[in-house]
Amino acid sequence: MALVCDGTDMDCPDNSDEDYCWISDCTSSGDIECTNGVCWEAAYGCDGVDNCGDCSDEQGC
Repeated sequence: MALVCDGTDMDCPDNSDEDYCWISDCTSSGDIECTNGVCWEAAYGCDGVDNCGDCSDEQGC
């Protein structure tokens, strides 16, 4: 069951699991999309830093 971007604030007390949910398609703007749904500027991919929090921005480098 996905708790991120599910529209409910009962998952995390501070509602942080709903952050960045307004971004629906990262790649259309040239950004990278993490497997957890967070978007980052393409420059943050393959930079040796886990920006996504799940290392998905560092895979396939």
